[in-house]
Amino acid sequence: MTRTNRLARRVAFGFVAIGVFAATMSANATASTSPVRQTTPVVVDAGPLRLVSQNTWLQKGDDVGVRFTVGDVADRKLLEVVVAIYPRVTTRSAFQENLAGIVRGSPLGNGLFTSPLAELTPDTTGAYTVTIPVQDATNIVRGQVRISREGVYPVRIEARTEDGTSIGRITTHVVAVPTAIPSAELGVLTVLGIGQPVSVRPDGSIEPVSAATAQTVADISRTVIDHPNTVLLDVVPAFLEAVSGSETIDGRDVTAGLALASTSAVLLQHSFVDLPANYLGDPAFGNEFTRHELAGRTTLEDILSTPTSLTRTVRNGLSAAAFTAYAGSGAQRFVVGESVVSRETSSLTPASPVQIAIGAEQTSPAVVADSAASKHLAPSADPVLAGQNLLAELAVIWLERPSAPRAITLLSDSATLPDPITLQTFLSGLVSSPTLKPISEEELFALGVETNDDESPVVLALSIPELPASDLADLLRTRSNITSYSLVIGESTPVITSLDRRLLLAASASYTVEQRSPLIQGIRNDIESSLAGIRLPEDSIIRLTARTGEIPITISNTTGGPVRVVLELQSDRVSFPNGNRIELFLEEEISTERVAVEALSSGEFRVVARLQAPDGALTIDSSTVTLRSTGASWVGFAITGLAGLVLATWWTRQFVRNRLRKRQ
Repeated sequence: MTRTNRLARRVAFGFVAIGVFAATMSANATASTSPVRQTTPVVVDAGPLRLVSQNTWLQKGDDVGVRFTVGDVADRKLLEVVVAIYPRVTTRSAFQENLAGIVRGSPLGNGLFTSPLAELTPDTTGAYTVTIPVQDATNIVRGQVRISREGVYPVRIEARTEDGTSIGRITTHVVAVPTAIPSAELGVLTVLGIGQPVSVRPDGSIEPVSAATAQTVADISRTVIDHPNTVLLDVVPAFLEAVSGSETIDGRDVTAGLALASTSAVLLQHSFVDLPANYLGDPAFGNEFTRHELAGRTTLEDILSTPTSLTRTVRNGLSAAAFTAYAGSGAQRFVVGESVVSRETSSLTPASPVQIAIGAEQTSPAVVADSAASKHLAPSADPVLAGQNLLAELAVIWLERPSAPRAITLLSDSATLPDPITLQTFLSGLVSSPTLKPISEEELFALGVETNDDESPVVLALSIPELPASDLADLLRTRSNITSYSLVIGESTPVITSLDRRLLLAASASYTVEQRSPLIQGIRNDIESSLAGIRLPEDSIIRLTARTGEIPITISNTTGGPVRVVLELQSDRVSFPNGNRIELFLEEEISTERVAVEALSSGEFRVVARLQAPDGALTIDSSTVTLRSTGASWVGFAITGLAGLVLATWWTRQFVRNRLRKRQ
């Protein structure tokens, strides 16, 4: 059985069919001729109205048709429904105003439909359908709206009470496509971020992924499978691992579906988590960055079994050093958010690849995603409407320069899953569009670099963000503790694997310094709690009856497994003939090590004993042994002998002198 067939059998577990009316429409995806007003694409005063489906692409002989639902209202019989078609919009700024609820002009002639809701018959799903006939230019019929020019036409659906008060309205768009086949389609590169912040409890356990989140991933996977070669998948490995290992759902089935989807798309490189900008720009983060890259790569390979592209996404501003780090990890080109580049050097969203300056004399190829269009992929209260308006906004862009080969890039957030219904609506409309087409990364970068008026390549400067205070030193200190602890209990143990993953997760950019602090402290607390099972005896007193001897050091190990430690002894008045550092492998709960000592004098003095990790970077325990030496050393004997010799010489000389005096 092939790998694809095996995955397909597992995916059959529970993809929910997303019943969305497939729309067909033409879209525009190119740089705006004037800066785009960044108005958030949200449903304004939608009230009880929700769009179910519509025909997006309006071709010769088509009528405008919309299906919608009306939610809970006090008295549905008293409601009136108004559907109006307005003059076409020609700029993105005007389109953004439509999304914000501002539609300029009056409805087109015969483009206004009004009816009491009670006179409309809902279908079996509860949706209402309104059709507005469109006049054929070659067959003029009275009472039909005339749409004679290609373009994007706003369609407003409104629910009113009997006194004319609006209780909700939504604005969608239809696109009148050209009758002739366009000379150039607008390429659309769609990069889907698949991830959510992984919640880590203070005790180190991972918050289970909800069933709703798992179903969303499953629905996204099914949509990608149904529309092959239309998207790039930017999967956050930490989220993928959390889904795969979740005990509240059958995570393996969900990730099997995503694995099958990755064979129908392009899988991008990604660090284990999204990393903070202040970490990436710090040279001290180098080794930890390598860990994140390796963990991300191996997680994607192990779970999805799909090779990754050399393209990398960067959604928020980073330093040149951070880009250099990514380039060093294998990234050869970038998809970046608009906030990554300086607005002073980029008032427009490029519709072709550009160069970004990542050093004094170093540039890297990149495409800049269109942030306004990308926002449509975010979760929405009306996902069908969001998908339709995304197609319409792309159409506005295409219509600016319909004969030029260009491409637009969509980049969804990696911390929020895209809405699967929006995605289904958008991709269905994209593949059926006469003016838009999905484009691969290879095709996009093959378009050539965007040029200035003098034909020089466009080089965009980086927008260096203001970075908050960094807690990197605290994180790196904890990494050092994990490394030392691994030398004590063994590097390949499940405990070390868990601690490593917890620290990788704690580095996520989704945490503030205040949120990250207890996670890091929890790791250190767990290490300290485990090492508390390795103990030296309480302070003690030992008597030596000779200048040399042995002192017993008893060590307890209640960790439940063997450990490797170093016993280090220090004293100003005691030497250690066999050395003062002793490597120990403790397998028993109680072990006694006899240490050879030599007293430099008689008397009482202290020996400080310390248990350390093998690398000496982590002290486990310490105690003090007081030695009382009653044995004389060779120094004492020498001094005593010399004193006796001097005294004997003096008495001999005195005796001889006294005898000589008596004889005289």
